[in-house]
Amino acid sequence: MISTPISSKRPHSDSPSSTLTSPIRKKNLRETTTAIGVSRFKELIQKSSIFIDKSLLIRDFLKHPAEVLSITCPRRWGKSININMIETFLEIEVDKEGKKYPDKSKTINYKLFVEGKIDLGESKTDSLASKLLIAQHVDIINKYQGEYPVISVDFSNIKGNNYQDIVNGVKTCLHEVFQQHEYLLESSKLDEDYKELLTQFINCFKYRDLHIEDIRRGLEYLSELLYTHFGKEVFILIDEYDTPINNILKSSQFPEQDIENTLIFFSTMMGTTFKGNKYLNKGLLTGVFRMAKSSISSGFNNVVEHNFINNPFARYYGFTKDDVEYLFDEYEILREDREKAMIWYDGYIVGLDPTLKLYNPWAIVNFLQHKKVANYWEDTINIDFFKKVFKNDDIRRKIQSLLSQTDINDQQSDHVFVNLENLKFSKENYISLRELLTKGDNYEINYECIDLFFRFIFAAGYLTLAEEEGPMSFYSRLKIPNKEIRSEFEMKLISYYEKLFSVDAKLFTNVTDELIKIFNNQESNKLKQSLEELFGAFPKFLNIKENTEKKEVFGSDNLSISAINYVALYLKTLNKYGSEIWYQNKGIADIIFIDNKIKSGMVVELKSTTIAGKYFDQKQKYLPLFKKYNDMEIIKYLGISVSQEKKVTIEIKIENNPYYSV
Repeated sequence: MISTPISSKRPHSDSPSSTLTSPIRKKNLRETTTAIGVSRFKELIQKSSIFIDKSLLIRDFLKHPAEVLSITCPRRWGKSININMIETFLEIEVDKEGKKYPDKSKTINYKLFVEGKIDLGESKTDSLASKLLIAQHVDIINKYQGEYPVISVDFSNIKGNNYQDIVNGVKTCLHEVFQQHEYLLESSKLDEDYKELLTQFINCFKYRDLHIEDIRRGLEYLSELLYTHFGKEVFILIDEYDTPINNILKSSQFPEQDIENTLIFFSTMMGTTFKGNKYLNKGLLTGVFRMAKSSISSGFNNVVEHNFINNPFARYYGFTKDDVEYLFDEYEILREDREKAMIWYDGYIVGLDPTLKLYNPWAIVNFLQHKKVANYWEDTINIDFFKKVFKNDDIRRKIQSLLSQTDINDQQSDHVFVNLENLKFSKENYISLRELLTKGDNYEINYECIDLFFRFIFAAGYLTLAEEEGPMSFYSRLKIPNKEIRSEFEMKLISYYEKLFSVDAKLFTNVTDELIKIFNNQESNKLKQSLEELFGAFPKFLNIKENTEKKEVFGSDNLSISAINYVALYLKTLNKYGSEIWYQNKGIADIIFIDNKIKSGMVVELKSTTIAGKYFDQKQKYLPLFKKYNDMEIIKYLGISVSQEKKVTIEIKIENNPYYSV
């Protein structure tokens, strides 16, 4: 969530996002700051001078006809703040004895949502420059704000290596939830029999001895207590509901029988909480992955699920273009830097509205604070599991195909299509994914498992829908959303090749130094020599398909093509100026180097001599890329081919940019 300066323009009134989200700043703006890593709505507002108001999510959630909603999207996309915002809006504020304040207009939450007044503690206050959008809806304020008991649960810390670890984690989680309602012990409306079990949940020692059935029915029991005390049905909100199950994917120690027991446990718990619970008003679950009815949610099949394919709430969880531009204005980001950030963090397409493109909010906020383009989102999680699956030829080829996709209209380019029609994960799916991600090298992978892997990384936020093709009847075309994710894939693929080939990095640096000389119009006498020294360090080039002994080590690709892919990737990441594009297709790797400061551009075509065709057969395809560099007069073309004997041939051409104009 975030905002902009007094001098900045608000989002255009004809933009869809301007009616649903809106930048807001504090009235007394001293410095531009936005809190990072907070999970509570009040904390975000207290610690930020600007934020994006997403409070109309409250309206849309309340008006949705479903009794129980599940909203899934990638991690670090604001799920925890949003669910806490809903809790803060709805919850009845009480005194120590659990009595509702007679005049809610005097409560802290009412003043925040209706008047824009912020309680800072210690009798200190601050104010928003404008009211939250939800304040315009008087009917919702009167009926819902501060009028309902709320149970808010966070499953993010429920992890372990076996079933008992998970159960113990749930005990601790429920203990903390019950402690939030300790005032119920003083309620005159509850019988002593009710309070006996309530005391066990709240007591710091007794909760550890709770019976498994009491744990399964814990949330239903608490909703009954709250209904009895307040006389109103309860809202139940569960954040990170899929974390306990996702934990199974990362733990090779989790016994398979325990997986079955864990799924049955959560299925029963969710069923008693959300289905047939006569004390429930409405439920909301948020997470990363959508659970199939046959797994965690079989006990409550009344849930309506939304993800990036069918999510009408999507714009509340990412930043729209209007949001980002407003923030860039507020933080006074230079045009060159904002264009780079737009490309680096852009790219998420929502299936319901292919015209809506969302930016990664975690990455954008970190960029604004540090004023530097970097891999902020990926720094929050370890994705080394990718290296484990690259030895599967089909998965590696698909990843390389995704890395090769460009804005160029190339009919020969490979595309990646995945069945997203049923974007849910069953018990069998989790077992297969766990085997794939933990064993990697030694796991036998079939076509269904490959499709499952790409559905998994799509749901996790590593892929998005291609703009020109929304969800089809069964298969959707996918792409890498932005340069941040692309760079991570490239580095993981390089790590795979490094392990495969063990080539000295100094040899790559020697080649890069010579390329930079050519790029800067300097004489290079050692490019051929440095390339032959580099390729000479690789194992013997041969067709691994004919060598069954080495197939398990190297996969089934022709080794020279794998080496070329490795060299192209490495040169792209080492390139001093940063390449505009890397395109690889059927043993040909093309790299385009651009330096707009010195008005220089170079196309490098790297190919195996086993590939038919002369140099620069496809150069016409790349000319349109230079349209936006019409002040660049000269384009260099560098052709490099390597034979099976590792001999290198080089050809250089210099041509005028047909789009050049002064």
